This record gives sequence, structure tokens and C-alpha cells, in this order.
Amino acid sequence: MKISIKSTNYKLEDEVRKYATEKVNSLDKFIIGMDPEVVNAWVELGQTTNHHKQGGVLRAEVQFHLPGKSIRAEATTDNIFHAINEVTDELKRELRKYKTKQVDKKRKQGRNLKEMLVNIFNRD
Repeated sequence: MKISIKSTNYKLEDEVRKYATEKVNSLDKFIIGMDPEVVNAWVELGQTTNHHKQGGVLRAEVQFHLPGKSIRAEATTDNIFHAINEVTDELKRELRKYKTKQVDKKRKQGRNLKEMLVNIFNRD
């Protein structure tokens, strides 16, 4: 999987970059069976506004581009690590749903093929 990390209005530290990469890489188990070169993940970390006097409002956004589908999640909190956690939790739900649909689709196609073959051989 290719991961691109970008920061907007935020100084991206190595610790945050490493944490975001690890969290996005942990979602690999949901894309088993797909070509890793086809799956892309774009991570954007940043500060939404500059006018807050204490701290800032930090945002994490991740987009996954899978074959036939794009999945996007966004979270805004006062801590970038919490935002990354929220985004990856949302992506887990979405990727699990995508993977379940793909497996169900393959099973349905297999059932239909089996039924068709049974009908062909029972005619004789």
C-alpha cells in the first residue's frame, strides 16, 4: 500500500508521522487479496484555524482508494493523536463493510455458477 502524508498549517513531527503511518499500516489486514500497488492512502494532518488562543483545533483526514471504491474519514480534536485514532477507527468500520460486501459478492457468484452447472448437468 502506498501512503502519502501531508500537513496543512501544522509542523509535522517525525513522531506524529511515524504514528500515522503505523495506524494506517494496521489497516492492511482489511485489504488482503488486493494488489498492494493498487491501494493508495492519503493522510492529511493539520490545524484547521490559527485564531484559537490556547492550542488549536487539529484535524486528521485519510482517504483510501481501493479498486472500485474510495473511502474517506475525517476527525477534528484538540490532540492530533486522538484525531488519528478516531480516523483509523472509522476507516476500520468502513473497510470491514467493504471487505464483507466483496466476500458476499464472490460467494453469491459461486452459488450462481454452481446452480448453473447443476442445471446444465441435470438436463442430460
